[in-house]
Amino acid sequence: MGECTFALLVRGVLFLFCYFAPGYTFSSNGSELYRDPELKWKAVSRALVEEMPKVNPTVYSPLPDFLRVPATDDFKSLLRPDPGAREVPDEVKRILNPHPSMGVKSDRPAPSDLLLKVVCYMDRIYVRVSQSLFTRRRAHRSLKLGRCGVNAGDRNFYYFIYPLRTRRCDFTRTLLPDFLSVATTLRYDPPGEVLWELPFTVTIQCKLHRFHHVYSSGIDPNLRGGTISKSLTYVAGSQLIVKDSSGQELMAPQTYNLGDTIYFEASLVDGLDPDQRLYVNKCYMTASEDSSSNPQYVVIDKLGCMLAGRITYENRFMTANLKNSVKFAISAMIFKELLGSVIPAGQEFMLYMHCEIARGPATATTTRKSCNYVDSLPRWRELYDRDTVCTCCSLRESCGSLGRASTTLYTSTALVIDTLALEPTSKL
Repeated sequence: MGECTFALLVRGVLFLFCYFAPGYTFSSNGSELYRDPELKWKAVSRALVEEMPKVNPTVYSPLPDFLRVPATDDFKSLLRPDPGAREVPDEVKRILNPHPSMGVKSDRPAPSDLLLKVVCYMDRIYVRVSQSLFTRRRAHRSLKLGRCGVNAGDRNFYYFIYPLRTRRCDFTRTLLPDFLSVATTLRYDPPGEVLWELPFTVTIQCKLHRFHHVYSSGIDPNLRGGTISKSLTYVAGSQLIVKDSSGQELMAPQTYNLGDTIYFEASLVDGLDPDQRLYVNKCYMTASEDSSSNPQYVVIDKLGCMLAGRITYENRFMTANLKNSVKFAISAMIFKELLGSVIPAGQEFMLYMHCEIARGPATATTTRKSCNYVDSLPRWRELYDRDTVCTCCSLRESCGSLGRASTTLYTSTALVIDTLALEPTSKL
């Protein structure tokens, strides 16, 4: 990530002072960066430094978490298996026992001192420009990132928040041996016959390094003999399956980004009577496989109301070919209270869906239904039958009671949520 202190143009020369974190570069078209003593804003020149990698405390020797390496030091051919035994090459020894980086750590300027700040990530870019740079009203109309305009702002800053795949921002991608370069330009071109402020052009470049050596603690397995007996899963009854968008069952855990659609299907293995239909009464999500753990987030409640559909249209019941299954989709989420404390940003987050599944009559009732909220109407609609059974979904009262009807709670396989995309929002 790069952080920059930005000054105004003086006598046609752009002054830009930057702090660089490892892996990202912010550059200008000027041939030399220096300080003008007449500038009104405080600007501190920062040296290009490399922060020391964090030391893993679980190992005895101070190994870094990872090291960025150039393509010339990526000795993949030396790590290929060969018959027999051979001496470990010196290049491999240096990989296995790296010398800690001797980089110098520097203090970053306070956020209030940053007139221009850039944060680069694998799939997006954030650019924050201080409004104190401009005297013209509505200056954001003349400020462009490539051809992309300002798409957010507050009383102090203008923001550009765009995916790197956006074509309008004129991102130029160059694959180099050591890194992938993604570059564009930040332009300010005020209109009019006279200039109250000088225009400027700044080149922004993100360097996404290609090769890393990652170090972690060794694992000493504890092998135990004996025979373990385990019954087959879902021999009879119901099941809650995670599927892909085409309806195919996912045989291995799938990693989702925040906001991705997750597809579920509750079904019966042992069939259904002709005068019956399968229903999902309640579903909620937890961060643990334990259905009684907290926190919990309810997505379906009140005996078949898709309550999460009031938040986003991605949360919905879906039609199925047979009445012995219930299909529904939920947008990938994360518990806010766990992020940063229990689950650090950038690590994988586990999510589980728990659902009450029950048989019921073929015709929907207020206690047996599959109701979606349709924002365009706006009202609740039953997936197959009359919509009047969904009226109770919008009321504070309950939708009735099932009496002594039996329901069973089923839990899905683990859902892996990638929290890496959450990290940049707190650093703008």
